[in-house]
Amino acid sequence: MTSKVRAGALTAVIDNGVVRHVRYGGREVLRRVYFAVRDRQWGTLAAELSNVSLEAGERSFRLSYDAEYRQEEIHFAAKIAVEGDESGRVQWTVEGRALSTFWKNRVGFCVLHPMECAGRQCRVEHSEGPAERGEFPLRVSPQQPFLDIRAIRHEIEEGVSAEVRLEGEVFEMEDQRNWTDGSYKIYSTPLRRPFPAQMREGAEVRQTVTLRLLPEGAEEPAAGEGRVELRVSEEKKAALPAVGLGLPQEEVRTNGVWVERLKALNLKHLRAEIDFRRKDAGKGLGAAARAAAASGLAVEAALVVTRDGEAEMREAREIAEAWKLNVCRWMVTPAGRKAAGAEEMLAARRALGTAVPLIAGTQGYFADLNRNRPEAELLDGVCFTANPQVHQTDDATLADNAAGTGAAVECAREFAEGRTVHVSPVTLRPRTAHGADARQQSWLAALWTLVHLKHAAAAGAASVTYYETCGEKGVMSRMGEEVYPVWHALREVGEFAGGEAAWLETSGAPEVDGLALRLGRKTRVLFGNFTEEARAVRLNCGGLGALTGFRSVEGSEAPVELGEEWMDVALAAGGLVRADFEMPARVEEADGGEE
Repeated sequence: MTSKVRAGALTAVIDNGVVRHVRYGGREVLRRVYFAVRDRQWGTLAAELSNVSLEAGERSFRLSYDAEYRQEEIHFAAKIAVEGDESGRVQWTVEGRALSTFWKNRVGFCVLHPMECAGRQCRVEHSEGPAERGEFPLRVSPQQPFLDIRAIRHEIEEGVSAEVRLEGEVFEMEDQRNWTDGSYKIYSTPLRRPFPAQMREGAEVRQTVTLRLLPEGAEEPAAGEGRVELRVSEEKKAALPAVGLGLPQEEVRTNGVWVERLKALNLKHLRAEIDFRRKDAGKGLGAAARAAAASGLAVEAALVVTRDGEAEMREAREIAEAWKLNVCRWMVTPAGRKAAGAEEMLAARRALGTAVPLIAGTQGYFADLNRNRPEAELLDGVCFTANPQVHQTDDATLADNAAGTGAAVECAREFAEGRTVHVSPVTLRPRTAHGADARQQSWLAALWTLVHLKHAAAAGAASVTYYETCGEKGVMSRMGEEVYPVWHALREVGEFAGGEAAWLETSGAPEVDGLALRLGRKTRVLFGNFTEEARAVRLNCGGLGALTGFRSVEGSEAPVELGEEWMDVALAAGGLVRADFEMPARVEEADGGEE
């Protein structure tokens, strides 16, 4: 359950002890501040909260609770308090103690600035030496933008700034867009120190984070109407990326229902991963050929190659030719390195030829590609994986991280010198995690997919490959007899394949978002609500044409109030709605020729 609080001119949301979305009017100041205990594998431990107390006044609040972290040898306890006062000052404090001896990579506060800070000027104070003037990186920074941060200040709007001051450890910043998160993160302890590090039983942690508005007591911006407004922007539109699905590792036993469900999505390709670390790697291409033949789709062949990469790629090509497989691109990712480099791509040219695009990529995150940028002249494009749960797993984090891929795509297009960028595969959980996420079958996943596609399209991604065709990580059950909400969402998109993704602007609450599609004279707006509360939403319809239909995506009718150039919707939690519009035909089209 979430609670909304105020601290002077600031507003915030408290969710399970975590302060999120600190805003000054409509502008987000901080995305999130939380205390993290991370194990030697960078796993983030969940906290068990007790003695939770929240006192919320009209312009101030105080939150306190006890947090206990337990996992195998790790046992850590902390008392955490957050106070916000009428001047717009919010302070987080922690007093923690190790109740066992364990190895850790991090124990301390994390402060997230939203990715909307990209390109903004800032002033950074260090523990020693003069203050530094810089800016939040516009493109995704491969390394830490700022080290040894004592305080950081940036302007929110003209005449009003926000300052974050940190005490109790040495803090630094990383660009979390490297992991397709939608934020910059300030954290402790510096990565230059050896890790994992041992924390002895009885060791204490005391840290403070203080946010304040400057000038102190800054006036509160004018309040909005409390309604979310959506508008389709003509100024920011792009070609809709080619959308595909991944094939499960186990061969799919296709049937008529499975094929019918898949064809209804109007996809462009299926992704087959051929991992030469496995003895039966070649069988994957045969399985892909059978699935592709049944569905009539091309195959995106992702090759995981070893030291014998050239021979393995030659084998892959021979098998593909034997099966008459329609390969739309070869993705080359090395098993023993972070990302494909000159060695792999030269071998690919010799083994695979140049008739089919050769894409250099990574089995890991965008960080691995960004820190090991391939030579653009040796390839036709680049690829990387994405998921929204690298650092946190809750619903709000998923919603916040839908935008991160867009920044990664823009950065990749720049260092790849305009060559194509492919996001493949996109998964809800990290690929290394065991099992599937139960939310794979939820409307939350469907909305997340649409918003993710919105940002990937706007950034210029050539293709995006989501999830798997079927099974617990797919868009339908194993044999296709049951479809999941993600299937419904992709079906709506598939009807506009070959068209454009127009930018859907949101104001009033970023938790309401979606995607606008355009094909010829038709426009479709798909939107939903990430929160558990109903929202009053106004969609501005000016310039979209006549409304031809409005309903929930799963097929039921949805109530709507219409005006001349707007429509008001009471948007419930969960589910998606769609509004269809059509512009009238031009005179020459109606007459079958020119006037």
